[in-house]
Amino acid sequence: MTSITIKGVNENVYRRFKALAALRGISIQKAIEEAMILWIKQSSVSIEVEDVEGLIEYLRSNPAKPFVKKKIKEGVKEWAERKLGLRR
Repeated sequence: MTSITIKGVNENVYRRFKALAALRGISIQKAIEEAMILWIKQSSVSIEVEDVEGLIEYLRSNPAKPFVKKKIKEGVKEWAERKLGLRR
């Protein structure tokens, strides 16, 4: 489990979020985890784990600066295969 701090959250949004979590009887931590899971599912693209070339193309067209661009330059196929667990 990781501890995080989130700065700059709109106070009204946070209060509403906290109130809804309380109404559901769950902690802020659980509510944020649920929100993250929903966001990931909504934002995810469908890429087969074995489709390394498809993943590479996706990362090139949707870079998460600067990490992904750096990794692409350093040899993306080997990096992607390690990250996907296809090679150790």
